[in-house]
Amino acid sequence: MSPLGTALALLRMRAYRRATHLRTRPHDDHWDLLEDVLRQEVTMESLRPLSEGLACFSELDSIPGRSDVLTTPMMSTFFNFGGLDGSRTSDEVTRADGANLYLFSLLFRARQDPDLTQRRENVLAGRFPMRYGGHLPGYLALKNIWRVARQSSWRAND
Repeated sequence: MSPLGTALALLRMRAYRRATHLRTRPHDDHWDLLEDVLRQEVTMESLRPLSEGLACFSELDSIPGRSDVLTTPMMSTFFNFGGLDGSRTSDEVTRADGANLYLFSLLFRARQDPDLTQRRENVLAGRFPMRYGGHLPGYLALKNIWRVARQSSWRAND
């Protein structure tokens, strides 16, 4: 749901389309297909640790604060776990301290669950080399970025 994600999806779709065209016209140039596949695959593999780290960080460490903004994942969590009773619009929810308190309470309870504790242990005990998925290096990088950001601004706590 980002410009980069859209570009990568379009590259993949164009590669599929070019591969389909090559079936009917096998003498056409294959280099354009190869270029699309390489660009998409290399970018995905390069970003994998960051995206896996961001996912782990969101799952294990993110905390809503007193911000006037709720991220899309936090808004989805709020709606999916019954935070909206139908009396408020989504715009009112993003400005409501009640939404942040509800999410904080929900995340606090979820993070006390033994399964999530085991999940955190599995991430931290994971292997560091990239061939194992990039969860641990990405997670540690995101934790470090968050730590530095919190030292620079109180807003990074949210």
